[in-house]
Amino acid sequence: MQQEHSKVEEQALERLKVMQRRDYKAMDYRMNLAKDENINDLSFARWALSVPDDHFTALSIAYPQLTNTDAQIQLKAWRKFMKNPLCLPYMINKKQRSI
Repeated sequence: MQQEHSKVEEQALERLKVMQRRDYKAMDYRMNLAKDENINDLSFARWALSVPDDHFTALSIAYPQLTNTDAQIQLKAWRKFMKNPLCLPYMINKKQRSI
């Protein structure tokens, strides 16, 4: 069942998509520079996403549960977001990223 978004959340999602198209090359370049043994070793405390601050602001408006004070709700929201295609540009693994 698809969750309904308010008008403000819909506007934030549209703005986020524009920012992703605008910043994708820079984000891709920066993430490739960040690759090292810590990122390649996914056995412990893996780094899954790299979200720029301005993108995070739009994300927190579009998906308010990502910034919830309850850790369990926040964890569920991040896991759900990571399954969303909107998350792909922020994934560290290049095989998972594409637009």
